[in-house]
This record gives sequence, C-alpha cells and structure tokens, in this order.
Amino acid sequence: VFDGNGFSVKNAILYAENNYFGLFSYIGKNGVVKNLNIDSTNRLTAHNNVRKIAALAGINLGTIENCTNSADFGFTASNVTYLAGIVGENYGTVRKSENNGDLSNSGNVGGITIENRNGKGQALLFIDDYADLSVNGNISECVSNGAISGKYDVGGIVAENYSCGKIENCANTAEVSGSMTGGIAGRASGCYKKSGIKNCQNSGNITAQGSYGGGIVGELINGLVYFCENTGDVNGENYAGGIVGRNYSSTVLGESAVDFSNNYGTVTAKTSAGICGYYQDESGKCYTRYNYNGGKSEYGVLGDVNSNYDINSVVCENYWLSDDKNNANDSCKGDIDG
Repeated sequence: VFDGNGFSVKNAILYAENNYFGLFSYIGKNGVVKNLNIDSTNRLTAHNNVRKIAALAGINLGTIENCTNSADFGFTASNVTYLAGIVGENYGTVRKSENNGDLSNSGNVGGITIENRNGKGQALLFIDDYADLSVNGNISECVSNGAISGKYDVGGIVAENYSCGKIENCANTAEVSGSMTGGIAGRASGCYKKSGIKNCQNSGNITAQGSYGGGIVGELINGLVYFCENTGDVNGENYAGGIVGRNYSSTVLGESAVDFSNNYGTVTAKTSAGICGYYQDESGKCYTRYNYNGGKSEYGVLGDVNSNYDINSVVCENYWLSDDKNNANDSCKGDIDG
C-alpha cells in the first residue's frame, strides 16, 4: 500500500522511455495507491514510439483511490499513441479520482484511463506472472475537468471501455475532441448484461472529426449505456447523438442497449439525433428504450436506421421535444412508433 496522505508530487520531470509508463509502472492485484496528487508543476515528456502512458500508473490491476492529476500533458514526440491522466490500462479499480490536466497531441486519449476492461489469460500476457489471473476493470466516482483531445478514440473518462469493463457514477465537464469521441467513452463494447456505463454525466462540449460522436459514448458495440445524462453540445462530422453516436448490435455478440438516458444538449452533424446518430441492428436486439431528448437535433431519437427487423419492439417509450423552429420534428429517418 502506498498512501500519499494527501501530499503532492511537484516540479518533477517524468520521462516516458518505455511503454506502460507512469509514476508507478504497474500496480499489482493486491497493490493500493491512494491519496496522492500529481501537481500542475510536473512535466511529462516521452520518447518516440511509446504507448500507454499516464501521470500516475502505466497498468493497474489493484486499486487507485482518491488520486488527482493536475498537470497538462501534450507531446511533440512522434507516435505517442495512448495517453491518460491517471492510468494507462485499468484492469482493477479506480475510484474517487480526478483529472484536471489538459491532455493532447496523442492517438487514443482518456481523462482517467486509456483502456478499462475485464481480462484473463491472453489479455494479461504483458506480465507473465498474471497469465492465469482474472481481473475486473471498474471505474467509479471519477471526474475529468481537463480538456481532452486526440487523433482517434477519445473520451472524457476512458478512450475505450472493453470486455465488460464497468464505469459508474462518473462525470466529464470539459471539452473532448477526436475522431471517435464521447463525453465518457470514445468507444465501448462487449458489456451488455454484465457491466457497462451507468449513471454517468457529461456537461462538456464534444467534437468528433470522424465517424461518430456522442454525449456519453462515440461508438457502442454490443454494450450497455443506462441512466446517463448529457447536457453538453455534440458536434460531429458524420453521425452524432446526444447519448451515443452509433449503437450497433452484431450477430456474433448479440444485444446492445441505450436505456433510461436523457439528452439536453444541441446535436449537429450530417445526421444528428437526440439519442443515437446511427442505429445498426443485426441481431434484432439493439435496444433504445425509455430515453428523453430535451435538446436540439435533426431527429428526436434515432438518425440513420440500418435494420432488417421490426424495430418497434426494441425501440420504444422514447420521448422528445418538438417544434417548428429549433427541435426535432421526427423521431428518426426510418418508420417508428416513438
């Protein structure tokens, strides 16, 4: 256990020469780092071609609690492809931690972590000792207040939430921009019925220069978003949604769902919708239920619809404001009962 007792690391130059870099390279399953602050006076620099670096830790399999990063990190080195405020990859628990630093000039960027995921076996072969270990990525009660920007998957809390990683009671308050961009996660997949993104809020403005932008998640693939709220504006190049840019249910993995969530932000793109910009259902189980759009968008609930199924059984009980001037007048491009 490393207890910082509320003290801060100040005036340090952290040089990332190798992958998975942080003040702590990795935190083992039984390890705990808590009550530690990375002050705004610190500087993080990087060698070319390094991946997955963060202020506090490169990899976490244990517990990070009540830690804060306030340093701004931007890189001039080439091919610095993954950057986060707290931890590079999270397979453990991060709770009550905060990023206040601006993060930029990288590929995939997350305010708290780059990747949050569950894993075992092959997923953990980066350290031989953990090859047979099963771990659970869990992020709760975390906040990002620093502006986040990158080239690819970018999220206020995580760049990518994979394989049943859980994100709960988290918030982003600052601007987020990238290609696949979300206020909480740039991309999220493989979490339906087992985990997902719950009770999270975004109030920062979102800009997606690529395919999908969402107030909560840029691209959702066989995942779960529920009881979330967006009040920030979402500006996308192609598809943008107040909650998710894309909701995709594949034939291989099955269900995906956006439920019980509210949007109050203005959504603009070539195709914009209050809940989901692009809806793609290959399983007949791509759910969009019990949501409310109180913001401004081209379509009230869904934008483009790509499905061979009758979606009225899985897209239901959604509500949106409508008037002749500013708000959506149709629920979606396709036929739906609302």
